[in-house]
Amino acid sequence: MNYTTTSFFKSGVGILLFTWLNSCSIINPDEEIPSYIRVDSISFSVQSGQGTASEKITDVWVYIDDNFQGAYELPATFPILAEGAHDLKIRGGIKMNGTSSTRAIYPFYNFYNTTVNLQRGQTTNVSPSVIYFPAITFVWMEDFESPGISLDDATSAAFPNILRKTATDAFEGQYSGKVHLNNDTFAFLARTSAYALPTDGRETYLEMNYKCDAALTVGVITPQNEFRPWTTINPSADWNKIYIRLTDVTSLQPLYPTYQVYFAMSKPTEQAEANLYLDNLKLLK
Repeated sequence: MNYTTTSFFKSGVGILLFTWLNSCSIINPDEEIPSYIRVDSISFSVQSGQGTASEKITDVWVYIDDNFQGAYELPATFPILAEGAHDLKIRGGIKMNGTSSTRAIYPFYNFYNTTVNLQRGQTTNVSPSVIYFPAITFVWMEDFESPGISLDDATSAAFPNILRKTATDAFEGQYSGKVHLNNDTFAFLARTSAYALPTDGRETYLEMNYKCDAALTVGVITPQNEFRPWTTINPSADWNKIYIRLTDVTSLQPLYPTYQVYFAMSKPTEQAEANLYLDNLKLLK
């Protein structure tokens, strides 16, 4: 009797233990081991007539077999739940209008496309490179290397030509543009010629290298001389690159056939002077 009871008890424990172990394996199945991809940076190159190769690609947007995997800040190592040969597409990402909270794919850089052979638990290093899409229109460019300047310095008739070329501390090439403000010339305004820009949501961007020690405003001017300020760029002691999305401001009602892009800066009252450096301005659509 004791033997039977003991045997039954042991058998019951075995059944319960077996059931519990199987329940755990159902509730907590073995996690799938991912493969990894490592991207340190994305290189960018230009063709003749496309201006500078300066870029500020901060993020990588990843697609495996045309399925979006995620966006990652560079340099990045990220997991992929796949193995073997797969199609990999990468897009270069930027801080739209220079703001960390508005990260986006830069629509004018093309896809990097390759095939990767993924191995679970292993890291595959990828070195993407991108160029501009061929259908892009370079509406206007200014690199300050030509004899004249294609920006109309409209500050005032009393103080013309505040925007000048300088070889001192040029970003690249021989010259950059420079604005110097003091108590006599305390404000600056320059505008481009009028250009036909999309008003239907198609992308329009301004690329620019700059540094400044006062806030710089960028916006558009309508044919009715309406100023539409769009982005305020914070001071930067070092040369920086910014991508300004003008798509929405040119699509505001009322719509116009052409717009000018303008740049404006005022010297803060607490500063004795303020300087602005510009280079490699590109208006693209």
